[in-house]
Amino acid sequence: MGSRYKYFRNVWNEDIKHTQKGLPDAELYTFFTFNDDVKFQIPLKFEYRPDLITFDHYGDPKLFWVLVYANSFDNSPQDFNAGRIIKIPRFERVVSLI
Repeated sequence: MGSRYKYFRNVWNEDIKHTQKGLPDAELYTFFTFNDDVKFQIPLKFEYRPDLITFDHYGDPKLFWVLVYANSFDNSPQDFNAGRIIKIPRFERVVSLI
């Protein structure tokens, strides 16, 4: 599967004399937001577990970052509280982007 760092630019870190991934080239949430996103209300069993949500919808828990970007969340599990309605991009679209 693809990497979430695909959209991040390489930057030179003078302190360690090494190239590393820096800030993204664009607002990543715009890449992962579509009109046909699935609306999903987080049940208690998935509270604070975006990895379980992506495993359930995509078959891969490592794609949790797609939900972070698609919903403009911070990278915190607390954003995924029970009862909250989130957007889940369709798997086909996610695969085409990564």
